[in-house]
Amino acid sequence: MLIIFLLFALPGVALALAGERRGRRTIVLLGKGVASTGFVVLASSLAAGVPSPYAGWILAALGLSFAGDLILVSRKGFLAGLFAFLLAHLAYVGAFASRLSLEDWPIAIGVAILLLSLGILALLWRRLGSMKAVVSVYVVAITLMLWGGFSAWWASSIQGTSNVALAAVLFYVSDLFVARQVFVRRSFLNPALGLPLYYVAQYLFASTIGR
Repeated sequence: MLIIFLLFALPGVALALAGERRGRRTIVLLGKGVASTGFVVLASSLAAGVPSPYAGWILAALGLSFAGDLILVSRKGFLAGLFAFLLAHLAYVGAFASRLSLEDWPIAIGVAILLLSLGILALLWRRLGSMKAVVSVYVVAITLMLWGGFSAWWASSIQGTSNVALAAVLFYVSDLFVARQVFVRRSFLNPALGLPLYYVAQYLFASTIGR
């Protein structure tokens, strides 16, 4: 994992952030393409040796994330990119459910995460305009993803569950920076913090296939 991360993620994220800093979307696209290719390569190589429904779901989630990464670079691609990531979160939910039945996900954890998500949604609500319904559905999806990640860690039904839980948290937090960029205040700080968190999350998710 480390070699692929160093070869793809580090230069890719650095290039994407340089593009963000200069307002050059072509550079952002190239950087994200490189960084996202890495987590697909990592997951594919691990899945080849450990075929399983879990691996298939993770690959689907990463593939959808790869598409979302590239689509979101376009100024007109926000809704399509959001839909791709919504499906990615649901694919992660499918991965967790393939190893740990939904009925075994701790209710207390789900309620705590739901309250957190509802609080964040409430803070954003007046800024969402016509996208209230779309964002609300997305919040449900990412809440389920985070619940699944914590449930897997709590029940220890997936080897490397600490990676799963950490990846879910980092993905969730990285989405908060996307929301801040789109709905609150545009600032280089958002991608500067959000992109590294996002890519660490995806590489961690990919690494759980081989555990």
